[in-house]
Amino acid sequence: MKLARWATLSLFAMGLSSACSRKETSMEDLFARPDHPLRSPTSSQTIQIQQEEQTSGSFWKVRVLDSSGNVVAEPTERFAVRHRTLVTWGDGGRFWVYSGDLGLFYGEPGVKGSLLTAWLATAPDAGQPTPPEHLKSRLPQLFQRSGH
Repeated sequence: MKLARWATLSLFAMGLSSACSRKETSMEDLFARPDHPLRSPTSSQTIQIQQEEQTSGSFWKVRVLDSSGNVVAEPTERFAVRHRTLVTWGDGGRFWVYSGDLGLFYGEPGVKGSLLTAWLATAPDAGQPTPPEHLKSRLPQLFQRSGH
C-alpha cells in the first residue's frame, strides 16, 4: 500500500515538474519589443527593437539580425511609441510591422534588403503575401475591412 502511494506521488510530482518546465507561449511572446527580441521560426534570424528618444517623442527602430549578429535588414522607418506598434514574423522569412499611424508593412531580409513594402488592405488579391494569423487576430478591424 505504501509503495503504491509512493509511486502515485512520484508520478504526480514528475507530471507537475514536467508541466512547470514547459513554457506556454502567450500571444505577447509572438511579438518583438525592446525587451523581447524575437527569433524567426527557423531560428536563423532575430528581430531586434531599439527604442530611440527624440525631441518629438519615443520611436522604435526595427532591425533583423542573422545568427552571427549581422544586420540583414534595417528599415529606415521609425515607429512612434505613442501609436500601437506590432512587430512579428510571418511565413517565408518575412517580418511584419504594424503601426497605428503608418499602416501595415512587410520586409524580406536578403531579398529586398532593408526596404519595407506597404501591405494594402484595399488590394487583397494584388499578389501580396498573407499576414500571419496571430497578427490578424490582434487587428481584426483591419482584416475584416479587407476581406482577408
